[in-house]
Amino acid sequence: MLDVVAVLLIALAVVFWFVRTRYSYWTRRGIGNDPARFPVGNMDGFRKTKHFIDIVTPLYEKFKNNGSPFAGFFMMLRPVVLITDLELAKHILIRDFANFEDRGMYHNERDDPLTGHLFRIDGPKWRPLRQKMSPTFSSAKMKYMFPTVCAVGVELGQVCGELADNAMCGIIEIGDLMARYTSDVIGRCAFGVECNGLRNPEAEFATMGRRAFSERRHCKLIDGFIESFPDLARLLRMRQIHQDITDFYVGIVRETVKQREEQGIVRNDFMNLLIEMKQRGELTIEEMAAQAFIFFVAGFDTSASTLGFTLYELAKQPELQVRLRKEIDEALKLHQGEFTYDSMQELRYMELVIAETLRKYPILPQLTRISRHLYAAKGDRHFYIEPDQMILIPVYGIHHDPALYPEPHKFIPERFLADQLAQRPTASWLPFGDGPRNCIGMRFGKMQTTIGLVNLLRNFHFSVCPRTDPKIEFVKSNILLCPANGIYLKVQKLSQLGRAEREREMSLLLSLIVVIVSLILFVARRRHGYWKRRGIPHDEPHPLFGNIKDWPNKRHIAKIFRDYYFKYKDSGNPFAGFFFFFTRTAVVTDLELVKRVMIKDFNHFENRGVFYNEIDDPLSATLFSIEGQKWRHLRHKLTPTFTSGKMKNMFPIVVKVGDEMDKIFSDKTELGQSPVLEVVDLVARYTADVIGNCAFGLNCNSLHDPKAEFVTIGKRAITEHRYGNMLDIFLFGFPKLSRRLRLKLNIQEAEDFYTRIVRETIDYRLKTNEKRNDFMDSLIEMYKNEQSGNSEDGLTFNELLAQAFIFFVAGFETSSTTMGFALYELALNQDVQDRLREEITNVLGKHNNEFTYEGIKEMKYLEQVVMETLRKYPVLAHLTRMTETDFSPEDPKYFIAKGTIVVIPALGIHYDPEIYPDPEKFEPERFTDEEIAARSSCTWLPFGEGPRNCIGLRFGLMQTCVGLAYLIRGYKFSVAPETQIPMKIVERNILISAENGIHLKVEKLQH
Repeated sequence: MLDVVAVLLIALAVVFWFVRTRYSYWTRRGIGNDPARFPVGNMDGFRKTKHFIDIVTPLYEKFKNNGSPFAGFFMMLRPVVLITDLELAKHILIRDFANFEDRGMYHNERDDPLTGHLFRIDGPKWRPLRQKMSPTFSSAKMKYMFPTVCAVGVELGQVCGELADNAMCGIIEIGDLMARYTSDVIGRCAFGVECNGLRNPEAEFATMGRRAFSERRHCKLIDGFIESFPDLARLLRMRQIHQDITDFYVGIVRETVKQREEQGIVRNDFMNLLIEMKQRGELTIEEMAAQAFIFFVAGFDTSASTLGFTLYELAKQPELQVRLRKEIDEALKLHQGEFTYDSMQELRYMELVIAETLRKYPILPQLTRISRHLYAAKGDRHFYIEPDQMILIPVYGIHHDPALYPEPHKFIPERFLADQLAQRPTASWLPFGDGPRNCIGMRFGKMQTTIGLVNLLRNFHFSVCPRTDPKIEFVKSNILLCPANGIYLKVQKLSQLGRAEREREMSLLLSLIVVIVSLILFVARRRHGYWKRRGIPHDEPHPLFGNIKDWPNKRHIAKIFRDYYFKYKDSGNPFAGFFFFFTRTAVVTDLELVKRVMIKDFNHFENRGVFYNEIDDPLSATLFSIEGQKWRHLRHKLTPTFTSGKMKNMFPIVVKVGDEMDKIFSDKTELGQSPVLEVVDLVARYTADVIGNCAFGLNCNSLHDPKAEFVTIGKRAITEHRYGNMLDIFLFGFPKLSRRLRLKLNIQEAEDFYTRIVRETIDYRLKTNEKRNDFMDSLIEMYKNEQSGNSEDGLTFNELLAQAFIFFVAGFETSSTTMGFALYELALNQDVQDRLREEITNVLGKHNNEFTYEGIKEMKYLEQVVMETLRKYPVLAHLTRMTETDFSPEDPKYFIAKGTIVVIPALGIHYDPEIYPDPEKFEPERFTDEEIAARSSCTWLPFGEGPRNCIGLRFGLMQTCVGLAYLIRGYKFSVAPETQIPMKIVERNILISAENGIHLKVEKLQH
């Protein structure tokens, strides 16, 4: 063990000595350098928090004036020469090129064939390959490829226009579009492939191109190792490029070669030259793929980024755009309006603009070379460069050196006029490198960049927008300069610039809107501080939606109030603060306050504060919604319509419809079988027929015809809204303002339909003197009073119409929903269903098996079942009241100011375990006389409470009980696979209703 420890200590000591010695290399030589840190050297933060230029440029600036031609630098453990003297840079790139021919970059032709290309390979392989490929990029070859690039350029203009038309405010991300353009150009010229990347951003060629740049095979540390120690990485047979990317490009080359050789296709492009070299035995398919790949790599991202950076700078300086556009127009006029290779050569200012872009944004911001032999920099042996030592020329730092380019961060194309160029030394502009190993595709890159700019500037104006970054940040992980956040510009067709004045007016209008919105937000913030200033507990409101932001998309409104009730009911406060948008609302959490609001102090809380508009939307002016003296008079007039005597008169009508419902269920079931039925729709047709008969005097026949007009329009009146969700919310949030704006709630078809049938019913009964002992009879009597001049006891036609409509809405939806939920719970609780059936059978037996008013009143357990259903599923699960005058209870802290909406969270009270133990359980026994007496009042609120409770309570219970008695007597209901357990409710509705209906097995019983 001691031996192992000793060996480890010695090894650590050796490593420590080696690292320390290595990192003292430049200091021992007396060369300026910054302290290095193991294991990254001077590359701290590289590809994480810093781009390579953020590391190298400060070092260049620090040491360029210290009298040395270079500074020391460490790439991990590798000492690198950082050039700070332009004369030395010129010697390395040009004069003494023979010693610095190699770049020293990683390449591995055997294991990673796409890396074996002209840019990376070194030594004896590079020179003959360069000589063979140089003719491909001559001026003559460029001229041959010009039409191909122009065709893609024209398509670029078309696609740019389409994107601008479809984009919001014409704002598009330029970088991606330029990359698609250059990928299509390279695809056609280098691979002979129609890529279609402009039209299809997900085209495989463009996608693989993006992956080749953005996806790395290894983590950043291993990548750094490969670049720092390429020879060792090659010896270890390491790879950089993903295998599927290699397979893709090799496959394209192989297919193209096969097609051209088999069909004898000859084209004046790069691929044709590679095929000729292959036929002479100079290149394998893999080597061809590598050269085609570097053509793609060099032309795709570099030109695309250059185009993006150019448009970015032109957008910031629109006067440069005007000048360029003028130059383009003049060149085209000299060539009969055609854009030719010769006309492109005349775009001198375009050349200046591209040169300045490449100065400010050199896509490859540094050049590397390897010294073959010991080299004395500028003849000074003190500044020697060792064999195999890497040299780094900081292109970005040189391009941003204020001694060479005053105000280097400004975009000034005139820097590249001939007189300006003559004043600067060689090697001061290096976007393509310099000397024998400069970029072989420089001409091609400039050509495709120019063609792209010409097609864009001829047709579009580019300007900055709110999404345009004031300064471009670069992708830290990329060795090239690529914008980190894209380049967003506003693109306008030149033909549309005549609209600029109108746009300025629109801008002024938008500014005004911003001011108004800001004012609204200020007022809202002030308003939303109301409960906080009073010390009332509440949730923090949303700036626009208050505490209602989860409705209607996430939570039902009743659940929002229920959760609020449970959150604050034990806070010691009788209510909690709430905001319905900007409307201050008090959510009552104390039963004593509920009683005061609903009963004892009703005069303070008489109105509901909901929308109605009796002038423009007569159907909305119902007893439920109208306010003040009008409500009191109407309630007084209508109350006699719902007495026990009136209910007894209407009972035979309800029983008649119940018989029809029984027949419908009988037709849908057979003895011994249990079909699955959607029961809510069936019972809704029952309640529709009941209401049609009792309120409108119509035999609707919806039980036999589901598409009967009465029930169809009825459903539409409840489910369809005249406006969109936001405006509907506005109606309920700001009812008075909505009324002033003459907004309407009900759809026009419903208004027209009910107006017609009510008028026809009135006219018919007045003409024939028909009496049916129904709700419509009572309304017609009051209408006759009004017609004879007795307004005190009369109703206008619009008042009659609205009450008939609310009778339908309240009786149709609420009763059918209650029946559906009751059947659902009875299906889940068979013991309750059996007991209920036994009661119904026994009571009917006492009455000769006939349904009578007295018999229904005797069915106490049925009544308990309905009441428990309404406890678990109160159809209107929250009650609202408007505070008409300031309400001051005993504790002045809890006063409720005039205009405050008061919400009674009925659902919360119904599920309060302190009131109803185990509230999720269905227990009809909660509503025995003894249990009811043991509870406080106002703990069961499906019909409200007090003077403004539901006037149709008796009728609703009657039709619900009759319908359930018919069904439970003759049928057994049980759950089916389609039954939704647990029950889900429709979140968007104000009322409680089952999502996707209620599906139950229904079995016919003998009776």
